[in-house]
Formats: sequence, structure tokens, C-alpha cells
Amino acid sequence: MKPLALDFMATRAASRWGSVILVAGVALCVGMGTAYWRLLQHRNTLETQVDELALRVEGTRARLSSTQPDERLRALGVVSERLSVPWERLFEDVESCDSAEVALLQLQPNITQRQVTLMGEARDRASLESYMRRLEQTESLDGVHLAQHNQAPDSGPWAIRYALTAKWTYPQP
Repeated sequence: MKPLALDFMATRAASRWGSVILVAGVALCVGMGTAYWRLLQHRNTLETQVDELALRVEGTRARLSSTQPDERLRALGVVSERLSVPWERLFEDVESCDSAEVALLQLQPNITQRQVTLMGEARDRASLESYMRRLEQTESLDGVHLAQHNQAPDSGPWAIRYALTAKWTYPQP
């Protein structure tokens, strides 16, 4: 048998393609590393901005939570009070006192003072007094009195312009 001749140190001619591929791989790795570093920097910047915004939001929430509940409670109280007012009863009572001798031009309810102001015109003093008595007899109005009046000769048959105020009575909710 013949001995084998193995040459482990044989040199081959270097291929240019291998060098090109090696350089391209190194360039690709450098480019990817640079892009990754930029993305890390951008992420750090965004995280810093998020932290700053979170601190601002917490500060705003702290300020709002200390002042807003009282305002909300007051606003809810006003809304619930206005919703519970028996508006229909007031309108029915005022309409039940209508007469051809008295014209109601304006109705101004004041919920906080529980007061109603009625403004209009009347043909004469007697019809206005009769209207006031009818309003006084209703369930919704009490203490009807003449707050203001003047003669209106330029308004044709309507001789008196008036403003009546009354206490608006209704049960508390």
C-alpha cells in the first residue's frame, strides 16, 4: 500500500469574490450598527419626553382633583334642582288666571330666590287687581304684589304696564 500524501498547508489563490463579499458584509454590519444606534438615541429621546409629559399630567390631575369635585358637585346640585322644579304646575297656575283684560308678556322665574316676576299690560286698575287676586289663590304663587307700574297712554286700550312679583312655592325635592 502506498502512503497517502496529504498537504494541509497548501495555498490556493485568493478569490476576489470572497474579498468583495467580506467587505460588503462588514459595510452592512457597520450600517446596521449605525442605524441601531440612531434608533436607540431616538427611543431615549422619546422616553424622556414621555416621562416629562407624565409628570405634567400628574401635576394637572393633582390640581384638578383638588378643585374640581367641589365645582362639579355644585353644578350637579344646580342641575338637579332645576330638573326637580315643578315647571308644569307654575305654567298651569299662571295660565289658569288668564283674562281678556290682562295680557302677560313676560314670565321670569328665579329658582335660587324662589321668586317669579310677571310683566304685562292691563286695561285698567280693577282688572289688574282681579288678576293679582287670582294669582294669589293658586298653589304655586304666594305673596303676589305690584312691584312696578306706569300708565301707558300710547299703547291703545292697554292703559297700565305692570310688573308683579310673587313667592314661588313648591315642595323641596
